[in-house]
Amino acid sequence: MALQGILYVPNGPMLIDPAREKEDLSRAALRERGKRFPRDIHAVFVVTPHFSTKGGIAVIHTEKMKQIFDFYGFPEEFYEVKYEPPGNPELAEELVSMGQKHGIPIVGTDQWGLDHGAWTPLVSLFPDAKVPVVPVSVMSDADPVLYEKLGETISGMASEKNIVLVSTGSLIHRLDLFQTNSQEIPHDAGEYLKNVLAALENSDWNGLWNIPGKYYGAAAPEGGLAPLRTLAGAVGGKFNVDVLSNEILYNSVSMTTLDFRKK
Repeated sequence: MALQGILYVPNGPMLIDPAREKEDLSRAALRERGKRFPRDIHAVFVVTPHFSTKGGIAVIHTEKMKQIFDFYGFPEEFYEVKYEPPGNPELAEELVSMGQKHGIPIVGTDQWGLDHGAWTPLVSLFPDAKVPVVPVSVMSDADPVLYEKLGETISGMASEKNIVLVSTGSLIHRLDLFQTNSQEIPHDAGEYLKNVLAALENSDWNGLWNIPGKYYGAAAPEGGLAPLRTLAGAVGGKFNVDVLSNEILYNSVSMTTLDFRKK
C-alpha cells in the first residue's frame, strides 16, 4: 500500500457558496480528483491552519467528528451544510506514537473537531462523508523541520494502510484586499505564486523555501509554509505535481489546488 493522495487544497466558505456553484473551478477540480480515490481509504489526514496550537502538534483522536462552523457573517445557508464523517482513533494514536518516536512534539486530543479549514474542501473530495478523517493542527511556534518529519511519518504509515494526506491553505491569503468581481492582486503577491509553482515544477523545495521575503510577505500564505513543509516530507525530493485549479478570488485569495505524486 501507499499514500493514495497527497494534496494541497484551498479551504473556506467560498467552496460551499451556492452562488458560485456553476463557475467554481476549484470545487469542480476537487470533485473530479475525489472520484479517482479507491473506495477502501482507511483515513484522510488533514493538516488545517484553522486548528492552531502552541508547544506541540495536536491530532484529533475521536470516533465521531464534530463539525465546527468557525466562520462568521455569512448567509444562513452556509451553516446548513452538514459534514460529519467518522474519525479513526486507531490511526490517530498511531500517528501520535510514531511521531513521538521521531522526535515530534505531538499529542492526541478530543478538544477540537473538524473546522472549516478541513471540512469545506472535504465536502467536494469525499461528498458522502463516509471516509474517516483525522485532523492535524498547525503548530504556530514549530521548527519547520518538524512538519517534514510529520509528513515522513504519515507516509511511513501508508505502507500498511490506504491513507490520503491533505494540507489546506491559500498561497495568497490577503483578505485585507477583499473585493468582489475582481481577480487583481498585488504584483509581489503574484510573484510569490509564480515562484512557488515554478519551484514545484522543478521539484525544488529549497527554491520554494527561499523565495524572497518581500514576495512571501505580500502573499501572506495561509498557515505559512507548514502545509507545504508537511507535503515535502511526504513526497520527498523527487515528485510530479499537477495544478488542478489556480483561481484568484475577490482580489485576495488564491485557490491553487495541487496534486502531488512521488517519482
